[in-house]
Amino acid sequence: MDFKRILKRLSHQWQVKLYLFFLAVLLWGFVVINKSYETVVSVDLIPINVQDGKLIVSEIPEHVKVRFTGTGKDLILMQYVSKPRLELNMETIQHFYDYPLRVNQVILSPDLEAIPMTVISPETVKVVLEDMLVRRVRIVPNIDVDPHPGYTFATEPYVLPDTCTITGPRSIVRRMQTITTESYKAKDVKKSIREEIALSLPDSLHLSAQPGMVTLVAEMDKIAERDIKTIKIGVIRLPHDSNLAIDPPELDMRVSGPAKRLARLTADSIQVYVDFSKWNPETRECVPEFNLPEGIEWVQSNPEKVRIVVEVNTP
Repeated sequence: MDFKRILKRLSHQWQVKLYLFFLAVLLWGFVVINKSYETVVSVDLIPINVQDGKLIVSEIPEHVKVRFTGTGKDLILMQYVSKPRLELNMETIQHFYDYPLRVNQVILSPDLEAIPMTVISPETVKVVLEDMLVRRVRIVPNIDVDPHPGYTFATEPYVLPDTCTITGPRSIVRRMQTITTESYKAKDVKKSIREEIALSLPDSLHLSAQPGMVTLVAEMDKIAERDIKTIKIGVIRLPHDSNLAIDPPELDMRVSGPAKRLARLTADSIQVYVDFSKWNPETRECVPEFNLPEGIEWVQSNPEKVRIVVEVNTP
């Protein structure tokens, strides 16, 4: 069999050609990964050994660019498998320091023979530390809930728990009395709401909260009306030397509000009174005023006015 016939047979055997192609690729790859190169790698920047009771309040970059030299194999492993890091040792820093970045701060896996040559950017990191303060503050829900027509809140919406522990820089935490939740919006609501929402903690303030999530509770109820009978009428701002009689001494009132709360409402829950300073001596009539429980609204009273008869005590 001559040489030309061998080549002709090979030209028709695609399996052999494919095998030879992969063999060539492997040989090329072996040469490439064992050759030395230089490349720039984004390296994680990790602060370590921050003193107890201190917080970093300056902006520390998450990554720095470092130039490495090494074999192709090591450089590939370094970027995708055994990633290096640059450690900032804060052990001796009390307040602030312009920290120079050096290649001897770069930590590599022992299995890699790559060498860090230089830190390209940034060359320096500004470190500012501040004393830590822990404080318990009240949580205020930041919500915008619009009930469906004919419905209302059974009680004011609230969160559980209603306080949390804030940890952060003393200069910020010492001024904090409250913290809000993330915004929560809902429209045309009929059913009660019970959902987990996060607290609003801007990253720029270096704050943390425990717990970081709270439960928003908004109980819904149908709006109803109810008549409350024979509510006693009191009096305020009456001169010490005077007595008076109110006619009638009681009134009936129609109120509206959440149906379940109205069912528990009694006459003793409503304070009705006349303000003697507003009494008209000519008509001897006065419009009663009232204090209603939260969430309950006045609809009408019967009677709307009462008569006042005043007797002045004489020595």
